[in-house]
Amino acid sequence: GRLVITPLEPFEPRPSRLVAAHLGEGIELLGADVPEGAQTGDRVPITLYWKAKHTLAHDYVAFVHLWRPGDNAPLAQHDSQPRAGWYPVSAWGPNDVISDTHILEIPSAMTPGTYPLWAGLYDPVDGTRLAAYGPDGRYTDDLVPLGTIEVQPPP
Repeated sequence: GRLVITPLEPFEPRPSRLVAAHLGEGIELLGADVPEGAQTGDRVPITLYWKAKHTLAHDYVAFVHLWRPGDNAPLAQHDSQPRAGWYPVSAWGPNDVISDTHILEIPSAMTPGTYPLWAGLYDPVDGTRLAAYGPDGRYTDDLVPLGTIEVQPPP
């Protein structure tokens, strides 16, 4: 079975980047902690802050992708159920706020430059991304923009 331990005080995230995206029928991406820069070969923590509008029965996989528009695949990515599977979406209660850290491994052979970072959720059964909406409507390919990361060579 499952055991959900509730904190005594509500969790109030203060993400470095605000996002305000709505995914599917009941999940919000409030923001993310994203470093301004990284070096090739680095393991970079990206923390997403999710909020459940209500209880959801289905478990989704969260992802963070470093991806240039026009490329066929991400340059770096991390996909996993929230909190590395320890706190799946089906365990979230109404108004729960969840911090979810993903470690993005920057390839050592990556060309230095500024790269866009994206996040979202998908169904692990068929790979379908949840519809993602921002203030101006639906995001292209249901990829929620998190801003950019400046990738530099190591010193």
